[in-house]
Amino acid sequence: MSENFVGEKFFVQRGLLPGTTLTKESFGLDTPRRMTPDFPDSSPRALDALIAAPAHHTLLFENESVRVIETHIAPGDRTPVHTHGWPSVLYVLSASAFVRRDAQGQVLLDTRSMPQSGSPELVRWSPPLPAHSLENVGNVEIRIIGVELKRPIPAMG
Repeated sequence: MSENFVGEKFFVQRGLLPGTTLTKESFGLDTPRRMTPDFPDSSPRALDALIAAPAHHTLLFENESVRVIETHIAPGDRTPVHTHGWPSVLYVLSASAFVRRDAQGQVLLDTRSMPQSGSPELVRWSPPLPAHSLENVGNVEIRIIGVELKRPIPAMG
């Protein structure tokens, strides 16, 4: 398999290809570790994805620098309103059409109205996301691994 996107080698070596089930053992963890570092002031703790939408977000790993979350939204399902308080790198395991709404229920994005450009991006950057819900309006489960960056990474060298 060619390395056609960032991170493929990491996931291939661990058997984490689209369609696989992720567990804490997939990342060499006996149990997910929950840290309580400073939470971004701009994002209320009660709306954190793991607290406000735990049925759709699973903690895979956490330390003082990063938090790794698996998001899973079944076809026809809609998450409760929640936030993602840190910027993150997203690795899309499976994608589907979705509607993102703000905390008041107003549609922010409906991917069904966007032009289709062939293969979806498998790795993408996401800034912190304010309060929103996400509804899977497609016929495939949405599965994403998000690596949230809790603090700036110091320059090397």
